[in-house]
Amino acid sequence: MTTSGHLRDDLPDLTSVEAYDERLRQYASDPVFVADAIALAEARLANAGPGEELRLRGYLGNACRMVGRLDEAVAHLQRAIALAQAQGNERAQVANVIRLGEARKFQNRIADAERLFRDALALATDPTAPALRVYESFALQHLGKCLIEQERREEAIDVLTRALELRRREGDIALITSTEAALRLARTS
Repeated sequence: MTTSGHLRDDLPDLTSVEAYDERLRQYASDPVFVADAIALAEARLANAGPGEELRLRGYLGNACRMVGRLDEAVAHLQRAIALAQAQGNERAQVANVIRLGEARKFQNRIADAERLFRDALALATDPTAPALRVYESFALQHLGKCLIEQERREEAIDVLTRALELRRREGDIALITSTEAALRLARTS
């Protein structure tokens, strides 16, 4: 990311418009900004090679989910996962499995979402792929929030406590704060 609030390829930084509802579901505080970002990414997709397509599909899947274009989000993310697998890009595969889980959760396909988060966690903790460990706390966080939505409070607290332990070791204050908020929600829901 650059200091101008854009990604290195000049796609708009969606984190600048992230907001969360009472269930900690992410949405766009500025849907027009995200719609413009989607249009830009879609225009670039037309001429993208395989590596660029993978990155754009992940971006589009996330952006479309943020503004409620869920079928489009799912289609982009399924394509991103297929591309990641074909290219042997395990990091992109895990990231996009988590994103797809979120899209499925937003479609109220909670069982599918949980399965995807558990798949991502399995990939992130595979002892033969230690580089994927960086996604473990993310998979746990999303799984925990999914469990909250299923009213499986105790299980959610256990999963989120594991995520918090990892995030404290990693030291990213924003991620720690996010997990603490999810734990508060689990304890009060």
